[in-house]
Amino acid sequence: MSHRAHALVGDGNIRGLSGGEKRRLSIGEQLVKDPNIFLLDEPTSGLDSHVAYSIITLLRQIAKKQGKIILATLHQPSSRITAQFDRVSLMAQGRMVYSGELKETLSFFATKGHPCKPMYNPSDHFLDIISDEKTADCFADAYELIDAKRSTTANTNTSTSSSLKEEKIAGSGHRAAAIVSWFEQFKALALRRFRQWWRDPVMLVSELMQYVILGLFLGSLFRPLSQNATNGLFDRYSAIFFILGFLCFTPMFTVITYFEVERPLLRKETATRMYTMSAYYLAMSMVVLLVETVLILIFAIITYYLTGFRPGADHFFLFYLVLWLFMLISETFGLIFSAMSPSTTVAIIAATGPIIILMALSGFLTTSTPVYYEWTTWINFFHYSIVALVDIEMRGQEFMTEDGSTVMGEDLVRDNLKNGLSLGANIAVLFAYLIILRFIGYLLVLPYRNAALQDDDAAAAKDDGANDKAKFTDATHSRATSSSGVETAGGSVVALTAMPNRAGAMSLVVMEEGKTD
Repeated sequence: MSHRAHALVGDGNIRGLSGGEKRRLSIGEQLVKDPNIFLLDEPTSGLDSHVAYSIITLLRQIAKKQGKIILATLHQPSSRITAQFDRVSLMAQGRMVYSGELKETLSFFATKGHPCKPMYNPSDHFLDIISDEKTADCFADAYELIDAKRSTTANTNTSTSSSLKEEKIAGSGHRAAAIVSWFEQFKALALRRFRQWWRDPVMLVSELMQYVILGLFLGSLFRPLSQNATNGLFDRYSAIFFILGFLCFTPMFTVITYFEVERPLLRKETATRMYTMSAYYLAMSMVVLLVETVLILIFAIITYYLTGFRPGADHFFLFYLVLWLFMLISETFGLIFSAMSPSTTVAIIAATGPIIILMALSGFLTTSTPVYYEWTTWINFFHYSIVALVDIEMRGQEFMTEDGSTVMGEDLVRDNLKNGLSLGANIAVLFAYLIILRFIGYLLVLPYRNAALQDDDAAAAKDDGANDKAKFTDATHSRATSSSGVETAGGSVVALTAMPNRAGAMSLVVMEEGKTD
């Protein structure tokens, strides 16, 4: 795969890796965790014979060179693929029919009256045997008797020690701590998030263009701002309100849509402890901070100077700072609702109502705030933002009244667009608002990892009190799902823990046709 290191994975819209390359990539992704036991559910399905054989050969090399135990279910494997495995397990109707060394399997069935025909695929021969219900039941009954006899005669202490050892090995890949430092996780996640933005030209250009187009529209709509104490005042209020309205909904809906796409990947990767949630969240926040810093700067330059707001670099950068904080708060608001909601539609509906209420109570739409709503101004980030922007624009400016006299801008600002705080205090409140909301967002995203781990533990704990084989069945199934990210249907991994394995071995499970999905 080294020759494809810089290729895109691809999807329905972007051409990228081939089917075989994607399969190898998914295997390599799981090998990053360096698990002791590697579970694969039909890793060669849908691939041509050459690619399928190369994947199995690669897995065998990993097993031999790195001392891994690789357990796999394969769909109609060829004879040369079957020959790559060390052990084989045969199942029919959920019951174990045979488990042992692959090289001894043909001779075993030959002695039982089921010889393999010359030039015949051994896997097809095994399927023929276990597809016959009467024959399969006969072998399964015999296997259960032998297994029960072994369990009865085994020493209790030895069984307990072996069981604990198996549980420890099976769970080591699942519960192991991250194998790289937190900083390395953060760096890799930040780089991946940045590349996701850079490699998605449609999303990047659409984001950029909507800020440019809306900036040009708002700037041309309100320019030039008058110094008249009546018209000029209202136009400034309106321009500020619509600027904040745009910066409220756009980043909020963007993060809601994006998080819905990333949610399954986040669940899978954090459940297998590929990285910590704190590293993911801070990496995501840093990249969002950088991208939105550039976007809001472009928007602020266009809007501020085209509209004709107060001249002066100091006033512009204060204006930009407030917009930057407001935009990040809106983005975090969307993340919170997305994390709490099961889908994009629900998140958008749930977030829209509170935002509209905050906009209505910001102080722009009414000349005075009803007394029973006055308390909301102290928790309304929209209000702090509009008060700060009005203060930046109005304080120290002179306006002309109808009789030709001049009046200072701060004296014209109506009472519900003041809150008694200085400009610096309003900006500080927005900073605090942002930090608190980001922390709340982290607390809401954190359960995505815990939920996956709890589901895993619940699946394993359901079988407490059952016999050892039954207990291993569900435990192995849950671990296979959470560690590989592949949902295993029909209990196709159930046989894997019923057979002892040694490090550096590859085991194959052959099941009755139609028993795996």
